[in-house]
Amino acid sequence: MTDEAIEDAFVEDFTAVFDAAMPRTPTRMLASLLATQKPFLSSRELASRLEVSAGSVSTSGRLLVERGFAVRTVDPETRRDLYRIADDMWERVHALEARRADPIMDLFDSTMKSLSPEHPAMDRLQDFRDFQVYHRKESQALVARYRATKQERT
Repeated sequence: MTDEAIEDAFVEDFTAVFDAAMPRTPTRMLASLLATQKPFLSSRELASRLEVSAGSVSTSGRLLVERGFAVRTVDPETRRDLYRIADDMWERVHALEARRADPIMDLFDSTMKSLSPEHPAMDRLQDFRDFQVYHRKESQALVARYRATKQERT
């Protein structure tokens, strides 16, 4: 099997496994960026590989950049968008996830302050909030351990 065929198979298999977490085209684009032999792929290359429109690549690329998976730059010669995997992808993903949780935590805090302590939902709200705090703390520890492991590898 050629390297290109292996890359293509990876894209499809990754998409099948990762399907519930993200829409299909951004998932296929992420898999392509992970598997490519090149340091980056142009929007034109991605559209051709994935057999999707330039607009679909643009929308998918924006989603991957917003979620911390990819970085977009512009080729100064062709003025085309270039995409690559973010060097610190997992740190970015966890940092963005934590920032998205802030408004949720604020909502729970304000709601719990407004309700009487005897309100029937208080235990459920507190449990949800406690888990979010625990999750954030553990995510930060996970990223720190990953960073240390990654440094040992290099």
